[in-house]
Amino acid sequence: MNIVILGAGAIGSLFGALLSKNNNVFLISRKSHVKAIRKNGLIIDGITKLNTKIYASDSVDNIPFSPDLIIITVKSYDTKTAINQVKKIINKNTIILSLQNGLNNISDIENVVDQSKIIAGITTVGAFFPKPGKVIHTGIGETIIGELFSKKSDRIKLIKRIFSKSNIDTIVSEDIKKEIWIKAIINSSINPITAFFSCKNGYLLKNPVLEKIVEKVCRESTIVAMHME
Repeated sequence: MNIVILGAGAIGSLFGALLSKNNNVFLISRKSHVKAIRKNGLIIDGITKLNTKIYASDSVDNIPFSPDLIIITVKSYDTKTAINQVKKIINKNTIILSLQNGLNNISDIENVVDQSKIIAGITTVGAFFPKPGKVIHTGIGETIIGELFSKKSDRIKLIKRIFSKSNIDTIVSEDIKKEIWIKAIINSSINPITAFFSCKNGYLLKNPVLEKIVEKVCRESTIVAMHME
């Protein structure tokens, strides 16, 4: 499969390296990351150890093939810009997979491409980006993908097979919107508190006061989700 990963930071680069073993993968990323990859390959360390020669560029103009799958991994605030940049290479058979945190990514993508081309996903795989050209794989997680307006489809099953073959543990959800909300609630309950108190995730459960705050934020976020739905 011809795969473009748009916004290849930590997760995008890790997925790209894994998928490149069995597919044609092209990373779109920042110039410094692209330069390092071209010089030394894409280095994955930690749980997964790889040094992969992979196509990379800071521009969609340099993609040498017509993409079957475009995986969007940019931050939410960059979604509009990213999808507008890539729309010129989308063909009638291209699938767009939003693999992002946040709640408004799908609507931003739908403003540019037909919703029938879009699928969504989340991942709990852990990775961080210590320097250009290198990603540390820190946590084994699962990736959940699904159709937005139907149940399991042939294309979802195909992508699951491709991901699983590349050692990306993947399951198909029949309610991916619910999964996106769950991930958003988890992030809202944990990330701000660890930032405020400069601590790691695990410490929140060791500190009774912080654990209580997590619980309250989770409840409030869930109420918001129920009213939104």
